Amino acid sequence: MKVLAAALEAIHQGTPAVLCTVIGTDGSAPREGSARMLVYPDQGIVGTIGGGVFELRVIEEAVDALQSGQHRRYSAHLTRDLGMCCGGQMEVFLEVLEVQSRVHVFGAGHVGKSVAQILASMDFDVRVYDEREEWLGHCERDGVVCIPGDPRKAVPTLSPLDYVVILTHSHPLDQDLLEAMITQDFAYLGMIGSKTKVAKFFLRLKASGL
Repeated sequence: MKVLAAALEAIHQGTPAVLCTVIGTDGSAPREGSARMLVYPDQGIVGTIGGGVFELRVIEEAVDALQSGQHRRYSAHLTRDLGMCCGGQMEVFLEVLEVQSRVHVFGAGHVGKSVAQILASMDFDVRVYDEREEWLGHCERDGVVCIPGDPRKAVPTLSPLDYVVILTHSHPLDQDLLEAMITQDFAYLGMIGSKTKVAKFFLRLKASGL
């Protein structure tokens, strides 16, 4: 169960990983069908499918599957293909886990509330930031975490899986948040604004060297 628990945690934390499950054996093999192992990009693992050269090859296949983003199968005859003494054959299914993307919504007004609720219904992990606690109360629901206080002090360290939507009630606050995150690595960053507002923001960003 620890392998499945680790896989679930990887999905919720947005950690890339591959779940490797033995789906077939023939003859002498170190593990039976349904044995599982979770593989991370740095080749770290949770669980085992039997160790030895076969497990090493599966780990290498898992890292390659992560890079391609494609599920795959890997099979080998343990003696003929890998020089192991077992004499049997094993097949493994490598499942690239779909991580739960996180969306940071800055602003709990009417638009922010609607966006947060729609995203939560689509199984996104949603964080809503606003200094107006009375507005945050309208955003609370399953899948949404409300973060009170000055959003400038709560700017997260983003990952390539993170989405950001800036929808606050204050143009200066929007500007500060945009400048704080635009140089980070992210999947998407968007900000609500009229053509005039956007044009002014672009001029300010260029003036600051961005």
